[in-house]
Amino acid sequence: MDFLSEEDMCTAFIEAATKQGYVCYPETHGWDILLVKDGFQIGIQAKLKANLCVLRQAMDPHINYTLSGYVPPKLHGPNIRAVLVPQHTYDFRQVAHGLRIFIFEHISRYGGGYFYVPDPGSFAKQFRHTNEQYKLPDVVPILRAGISSPIQLTAWKIKAFELCRLLRKKGYVTTNDFKALNLSSTRWINKWITKSGKEGKLFMYVPVQGVKLPDELYPELAKQFESKESI
Repeated sequence: MDFLSEEDMCTAFIEAATKQGYVCYPETHGWDILLVKDGFQIGIQAKLKANLCVLRQAMDPHINYTLSGYVPPKLHGPNIRAVLVPQHTYDFRQVAHGLRIFIFEHISRYGGGYFYVPDPGSFAKQFRHTNEQYKLPDVVPILRAGISSPIQLTAWKIKAFELCRLLRKKGYVTTNDFKALNLSSTRWINKWITKSGKEGKLFMYVPVQGVKLPDELYPELAKQFESKESI
């Protein structure tokens, strides 16, 4: 089966994975699709062609090969790294598996085909990178996976949306609010907020007039988290 675009392929894959009991988070934490099932997280990068580009995107950036040999990675999520391609060559598979990258592919059949989406337990031992995991959002975002320059859901954005809610509710925030969310205030001060008096010993920060806050920059995404707690 020939997919017209990466988005079409991702949409078909998400439908197949959902039927197999996976929870699919599109465009989350830097991945085209983040799969979750049975306590495992699988990060997927998708491409219509099985090439070095998609392997580079999926490989652990903390794995280094130097003249002196292999340098162990700095472990971080997801547990398993994978690529999604319509088909691939033997050489591509060998390189991918050498990097411990799992391959999800479309199995062609006369008149169509299907995505083979096995349970993570069947391949986790061979392809597992780390026990560390991402913190997941409280809701599955409604986003289009596999498009060019997608809107990404990140931990920073979810925390930023929560801070915006506090800012609108109280009219101001303090550094304690940033600390409670484990969010750096450096990026915010003077860009989105400015000093306006004190609350005890703490400075009060209010929105900069005429500047859109992060939840206004991504209104459709922010709306999905209006009634949810921050991660």
